[in-house]
Amino acid sequence: KILFQSSFTTSAAYNRYGGYSLYDFSSTGGLRAYKVSFDRPSAELEEYSNLLRYEYNMIRWLESQGYDVSYVTNLDVHTNPSRLSQHKVLLDAGHNEYWSLEMRNAVENARNAGMHLAFFSSNTAYWRVRFEPSTSGVANRVMVCYKSATPGDPVAPTYRFRDAPNNRPENALMGVMYIGDDGALYGGFDHVVTNAADPYYAFTGLNNGDKLTGLVGYEWDAIVNNGFTPSGVVTLGSSVVTPTEIAPGIPSTATQIAHAVRYTAPSGAKVFSSGSVQWVWGLDSDRGFDFVTPPRTDLRAQQMFVNILRDMGVRPTTPNSNLVIP
Repeated sequence: KILFQSSFTTSAAYNRYGGYSLYDFSSTGGLRAYKVSFDRPSAELEEYSNLLRYEYNMIRWLESQGYDVSYVTNLDVHTNPSRLSQHKVLLDAGHNEYWSLEMRNAVENARNAGMHLAFFSSNTAYWRVRFEPSTSGVANRVMVCYKSATPGDPVAPTYRFRDAPNNRPENALMGVMYIGDDGALYGGFDHVVTNAADPYYAFTGLNNGDKLTGLVGYEWDAIVNNGFTPSGVVTLGSSVVTPTEIAPGIPSTATQIAHAVRYTAPSGAKVFSSGSVQWVWGLDSDRGFDFVTPPRTDLRAQQMFVNILRDMGVRPTTPNSNLVIP
């Protein structure tokens, strides 16, 4: 019933094997690559894109609760978007920053056909990418992202989705869009509850202003008044944040609050966005997180997750005994 989409392209973007990634800070001489190959080994895993930090915990939680889940990478969605129609819910976790136009179209089309979307992530669908064959002719083995208008990509605008000529801001899909970060990978700010009477907070005991400790970071999203926000967006979290980096195109008056939201598309599809890379640590903090203080796992976050997925038509089959399954 659930299709979990792993952020393979983001991991590849940060991979610095051979001395180059899509980032200046991890490339030789501070000069980043425009193209990176999937045929490289993985260098030391960058914490910014480490799947064992941001996806492992979601997967461990899903499996422990007996959810019916299948797994793909976002590259699989690019090459075969018909996969989406076989599932009720598309689930995204952590840091899924690099999407092709085909991925974006596939997910929006799935939503428009009634597929539910759950984004427990941030900075999602930010950079547009495209793919080229390897030197031996194998398709989709090189990811291209120029990240600039000048010099521009001669084939397609591999630039931010929110900017011209793409003009496809992320909030048109998720209800929120990336606004900033603080670079503190294991820090974070509290998720502050808004609209506590919403069904997604049922059985949590949470009230407006209550907090889920440290679930907002290290990048976060927010509602932005740019004319693309879907109608009927409900704010579920309004969390105070202190950014050290602000995303391009964000008004200075809209940088201090991160949002978690939900909305219902005209097709009836439910869409939830946590607006945070590390929200998943509220479900499970296993595997090397002992140094993160205070602990993030929270029964109230787990109950909220159960409520969200239940609204999307999916129940756990082996839930923890202290959870209420509506």
